[in-house]
Amino acid sequence: MRINAAANEIVLKVVYYGPGMAGKTTNLTIIHDRVPSHAAGDLVMVDTHSERTLRFDLLAMDAGEVNGHRVHFEFYTIPGQSYYAATRRAVLAGADAIVFVADSRREALDENIEAMNEMLGNLRHHGLPDDLPLVVQYNKQDLPTALKREQLEPLMNVRGWPSQSAVAVDGNGVMETMQQITSLVLDRVRRSGNVPSSAAAVPPPSAAGSWLISCFRCQAMLEVPDAKIGAVYACGICGSALEVVDPDRGLTRAPAPSALTVAGNQKPRSPGEDSVYGMQALPDRTPAATPGALGAGTPGSGSAPVLSQPYDVPGYDLMAPLDESSQGRRTRVRERSTGRTLRALALNPALMRQPSYSDNFEAHVRLASQVKHPYILPLVAMTPIKESVVLFNADPPDYEPLGHVLARRRALAPPHAMGIIRQVALALEEAARHGVVHGWLRPEVVLVSPDGNVLVDEFAVPKNHRYLVRELSGASAATEYYLAP
Repeated sequence: MRINAAANEIVLKVVYYGPGMAGKTTNLTIIHDRVPSHAAGDLVMVDTHSERTLRFDLLAMDAGEVNGHRVHFEFYTIPGQSYYAATRRAVLAGADAIVFVADSRREALDENIEAMNEMLGNLRHHGLPDDLPLVVQYNKQDLPTALKREQLEPLMNVRGWPSQSAVAVDGNGVMETMQQITSLVLDRVRRSGNVPSSAAAVPPPSAAGSWLISCFRCQAMLEVPDAKIGAVYACGICGSALEVVDPDRGLTRAPAPSALTVAGNQKPRSPGEDSVYGMQALPDRTPAATPGALGAGTPGSGSAPVLSQPYDVPGYDLMAPLDESSQGRRTRVRERSTGRTLRALALNPALMRQPSYSDNFEAHVRLASQVKHPYILPLVAMTPIKESVVLFNADPPDYEPLGHVLARRRALAPPHAMGIIRQVALALEEAARHGVVHGWLRPEVVLVSPDGNVLVDEFAVPKNHRYLVRELSGASAATEYYLAP
């Protein structure tokens, strides 16, 4: 039970639990369709890209008042597949009531019992009380192999909970189950006496910000309280001033000089004001770019970061700037002879001026170009430019950096996250077999497709010695200082 004193609200969490394909999501869909539109919010469905079953659904529904507080129910479902055990346990945390949806088919009996035992174990794990309100729904009663409620009760209802027969696809028993569980949990709340009166309620502390943005220059991930368009921050890693241009993707750019006026409201936020990270206000150090050159951009032109010190590369046309880091500037280019699009990384000349770096660079690139793996973005070509080189990689359609995914979604479900980690680990393993170590593994070089496939970029770029020195000298190591594998 959560009490929002500022809004005079009590939020009660009801979790629909059970084996996969038992009808949990169908229950919530029917409830959402049948309750009055003013009493229910949006039905949020978060899919896993690769599986039909959802991680969880959420339906907030008004249910009157208790002690002067408006009551809202939040209904969740859990995914039924065996490999979502961690997600099921997490969704069950803080539950005020449970509906166990059983699959009544005879062949599903073992799955029902396994899910029931797992649920009881998760209740003990979270320290939830034994008398937590629970209703058992015996779904799919219309199927030929379905066992009757009287047959299932001795096997499934080990504690004598209220139960209900149902055919969820037709809506039979769905609303009755919902009314049973909401009545049980409301009676429990009223009896507990733990709900304060509205006058005595203390407003909760304000929540910390949870927006993620990425620095256009060094690609560090920064957590900020407000990512509306035009908000200005300063990166705590490289010190660049950042203006938010795309909150959904967490994209930033160098702000216009007028945005850095201290007298206005858009000055970069100083440490302790807003951001979780220590940040410093620094002036814009990004010079205007030259149109038509590799790494060019138009100041103030939108979501594309402005890239400094562009270079012309014969045979290629600039399409769009992508990002900039201490490694160099990355753009999307078109090869004139073939018409194909590529990702071009113009390495920072400061790197190539380091003797220990430049001496071993070409040998490392040759070695990395020989590594072939489904999860490694292949190196296409290398072209020398003034004081440096440009590395060309394939430009896979529909892939985007993991940093953009995290900025948009803030978090990934455990199965999705583990799938990405597994693919990255396999790519690192294959490269290590060829003697190649990824120099700087970070969200911007992990490209992810909508169906969860991964391609890791920048295997051809050796480790930046400056970051290696910082890590070995005892500085706090973060993702941007990570030395793989």
